[in-house]
Amino acid sequence: GINAGSVGYYSRISPDDLEGKLGRLIRDEYSLEECVLLTHDGKRAVINDAVMMVKGSVASFIVIKKDGREIFRTVSSGLILSTTIGSSGITRSAGGALMDNGLPLFEITPILPNRGDDRSLVIGSDSEISLSCDREAEMKLDGSVCEIPKDDITFRGFGKKLKLVSFQ
Repeated sequence: GINAGSVGYYSRISPDDLEGKLGRLIRDEYSLEECVLLTHDGKRAVINDAVMMVKGSVASFIVIKKDGREIFRTVSSGLILSTTIGSSGITRSAGGALMDNGLPLFEITPILPNRGDDRSLVIGSDSEISLSCDREAEMKLDGSVCEIPKDDITFRGFGKKLKLVSFQ
């Protein structure tokens, strides 16, 4: 990625550096970072995040399960389930941590919690993560709305990893 804005934590190339970095790329002077991705259906990879928002933005009881076992309940307006890449975006703005791309982790961050449940959960990417809500909710995967079942929606690591070019 090329950082054309002001944030771009993981976009390590600025437009001013582009020519020099392309030369290094051609000369094989780079390394690759592998990043874990999410999926809920085994077909579509989620690069950044899955955002569950309660319709009407009211607080709701949301349950998080890891490998079929309940690990956390929150009363909030939604949840963000992010990859390490997504941790620098909406997750960070909701109070989540900025995670290193090379780590096999996912982060779950409540949106507008009303019981002090404002801490993120960090879970290994080999886990199956299920989210359920007691009200109607909308799910966005990398910003695109998708249909969610009335029951739990389950995420796991996608079979393939994203490879990012890194210059030391």
